Amino acid sequence: MTFIILGHTDSLGECMQVDNGITILRVIEVILVLLLSVIIVLVVPKVREIKNNGVKTSLYIFLGIVLFILVGMGYNVIQDISASGQDPNIAILYPYTQFFPLLVLSIALAGVLLVTYMEGEKYGLIMAGTGFLVMAPDILKYMSSGRFDLFLLGCVVWALIPVVWVLLFRRIIYDDTTMRERIWAAVSASLISYLIYVCTALVAVFGESTRTIGADVMASITANSSDMLRFVVISLWFFILLTVIVISLMFVIHDLALHTFNVRRVVKNHKEIDYVSAHPVEAIVKDIEPRIDAYKGLVEEMQVFHQYIDKVDRLRAASTIARFKQEYLTLAARHTEGSKAEAERLIKVIDQEFKNRY
Repeated sequence: MTFIILGHTDSLGECMQVDNGITILRVIEVILVLLLSVIIVLVVPKVREIKNNGVKTSLYIFLGIVLFILVGMGYNVIQDISASGQDPNIAILYPYTQFFPLLVLSIALAGVLLVTYMEGEKYGLIMAGTGFLVMAPDILKYMSSGRFDLFLLGCVVWALIPVVWVLLFRRIIYDDTTMRERIWAAVSASLISYLIYVCTALVAVFGESTRTIGADVMASITANSSDMLRFVVISLWFFILLTVIVISLMFVIHDLALHTFNVRRVVKNHKEIDYVSAHPVEAIVKDIEPRIDAYKGLVEEMQVFHQYIDKVDRLRAASTIARFKQEYLTLAARHTEGSKAEAERLIKVIDQEFKNRY
């Protein structure tokens, strides 16, 4: 009896160690998914600097693929954590009401909108089109259930979420908008896209199991109406809260970066977006016309004449001084900058010296 108890105790200890190891691995996976998502979004401004459109398009597609696969992994991690000891349908819906998966989804949407805001609608839609890859980590679940049709439907529905965000933000990316207008656009986009988000949950429930729509499903919906209302309230709250906060924060960081690096966002012809230095040195130097001192020649001539005035006869000195005065009056009528004061001073000095000598 003692050996049986000891053996049972050892097996419990081994199970606990295995469970702890799995938990640690899942926590590490959560951290990696979050960090990789943030890094990918931070890479977007660097990709924008690439001039080759083909290379740029390929990189945006690649970033979108990785980003939305990470979103799918985020949902799977939380689903795996909650799967033990729960009804399979509850385990499938559980991630849709949790903070972490919605945070990763919000970061992905922020990345798509950042591309849209910096590059325009075309590149935003290219990256948004990779949203169907949220389904990639679940492909085996759908295939094992034989739900190929629902897998394809899930791909379409998931891709619609980022596409809807791009289309709804299309009207403000080419205008100078305030932060308040962007936040309201995010709120309206989150409310509209939430309906699509609920559809992804329904596709997951029926696609990751052999359950089909029938009388038993309708009876279950009626019996669990309170739980369904709770699901809608919690998922709607987290969806709106996280998407609006993360996307607003993205715009704040974008504007702060422009202010810090003295860069200005310029929209040309209501379709081309460019980022230029707010005070480019080249433009300043180009705009500054070289200033020519109109009095320089006259001043130099009068300085030489002043040095040798004692060697010039009276008539020649008088005619030269008269010419100086005439040239000065002509220049003064046209130019107010330069050595005007110096020219005026020299004329007075030379004239006074001429009077003293002659």
